[in-house]
Amino acid sequence: MLKERQAEVEKLYLAVCELAAEEREPYLDRMCGTDDELRREVEYLLQFLEPVPSPALDLPIPPGEKIGPYTILDFLRAGGMGEVYRARDTRLDRVVAIKFLPSVLAPDAVALDRFRREARAASALNHPNICTVHDIGDHRGRPFFVMELLEGWSLHERIAGKPIPVSQLVVLAVQACDALKAAHAKRIIHRDIKPANIFLTTTGQIKILDFGLAKLVEESHPTATTATTVETEIIASNVTRTRPGKLLGTPAYLSPEQARGEELDAQTDIFSFGLVLYEMATGRPTFRGARSGELINAILHETPVKPSALNPKVPRRLERIILKALEKERNPRYQSAQELLNDLGEFQRAKQRHAAWTTRLALGAAALVLAMALGIAIFHSKGSGGDAPNILQRQLTSNPVTDSVYLGALSDDGKKIAYTDLRGVHVRMIDTGEVFDIALPPDLCFR
Repeated sequence: MLKERQAEVEKLYLAVCELAAEEREPYLDRMCGTDDELRREVEYLLQFLEPVPSPALDLPIPPGEKIGPYTILDFLRAGGMGEVYRARDTRLDRVVAIKFLPSVLAPDAVALDRFRREARAASALNHPNICTVHDIGDHRGRPFFVMELLEGWSLHERIAGKPIPVSQLVVLAVQACDALKAAHAKRIIHRDIKPANIFLTTTGQIKILDFGLAKLVEESHPTATTATTVETEIIASNVTRTRPGKLLGTPAYLSPEQARGEELDAQTDIFSFGLVLYEMATGRPTFRGARSGELINAILHETPVKPSALNPKVPRRLERIILKALEKERNPRYQSAQELLNDLGEFQRAKQRHAAWTTRLALGAAALVLAMALGIAIFHSKGSGGDAPNILQRQLTSNPVTDSVYLGALSDDGKKIAYTDLRGVHVRMIDTGEVFDIALPPDLCFR
C-alpha cells in the first residue's frame, strides 16, 4: 500500500474508532463516497474491534489424570493461549508445566504441523533465559507444550506500577536481551514481547516465555490477508478479542510496523523490548489510550515522555538506550539485539566501574580519617611533656561552597591529595598546587 494511501486509511480508521457502533455506517458513507476500496480497508480493520463470541471453554483436567508419561498434579493458571497445569514426568521423576492450547485451534492440520515445527525450534533454543520446551503432544484433540516449571512471578507483577531500581533493571535487561539475541540468531521472532511474557524466577533469573505461540495463531488461517493490526491477543478473559486467526502482538506493546501491518523482522522485538525497558524504568507504560485506536495512534505518532522526567533516578545514558530502542522508524532504531546488548553491557560495566571508584574513594577517606585520628592520639600522648609541636595549618583545596569536596585521601609520600567534588575526581600536588583531572566514563558523576 502506498504511504499516502496508508495514511488516509489510518486517519479514517482512527476517526471511526471514536464513534459509537451505530454512527460508523453513515460516517463511512459520507467519508468514502464512491471509494469502495478505501471503505473495504477500513471495514476490514474495524473487524478487529468487534468482540466475537467466546469459544466453548475446555473442560478442566482433573488431578491424577495421566497424559502419556505425565500425571496432572494441579491447575496453575489460565494464560493468553490456554491453561497451564503442574504435572509430574514419571519417566524422569521431575515436575513440569503443561500448557494446553484452546481446542478451537486444533482442527487446522496445516497450522498444527507448523506449530510443531515452531515448537521444535523453540526447544532448540538452549539458553538459560528462555523457558525450555521439553515435549509436545495432543490430548483429546487439544495440543499441548511440556515446559520447565518456573517458580516466581511475571515482570508485569514485579513492576506493579513502580520503577525497578536501575542496578537491578540493567541486570534483568541484559539477560532478556541476550535471550532475544539467541532467538534471532535462529531466525525466531517472538512478536509478543511484553512484561507478562517475561518471567522472573525466585533466584533472579529472567525467562522469556511463549516463543512460537504467536506464530501458531497467525498462521492458523492462512487465507487471511495482511492488514494493520489493532486488537491482537486471544485471551481467556477480560481482554478485547480479535477475529480468530490473527495475532501479531498485544496492542500496548506493538511496534509501529506491526501496527501498520508491514513485514516484520527482528527489529519488531527490539521496539517491544524498548517498551518493556521504559516500563521497568518508570513504572508505567510508554503509551496510553482508553481505546485501541488511541493506543495505535500514540505508537505511530506520539513521542514518549523522557523516562527521567517520570523517574529522575534514570541515568541519561540508560535513557538514550531506551529511546533509541523506541525509534518509530527502523533505520535509527537498534538494528539488532546484539547492538542493543552491547550498549546495555557497556552501561552495566560503567556502573560497576562507578561503584568500584566510589568504594576505593570511600576506603581512602576512611584511611585518611583513621590516620588523622591516630595523629591526634599521638599528639595528645606526647602533649604532657616537652615543648608543644609546631603545627602548620594549610588549606589544600579551594572549592566554592556550592561545590564542596566529598571525599579525599593523601598519597603515601604526603605529596599529593586525591579528592572528589561535583565535577569528578582530581589529584592536587600539595607543593605546587597543580591540579590534574582524572578521566572518567562520560556518564559518571557525583551529583
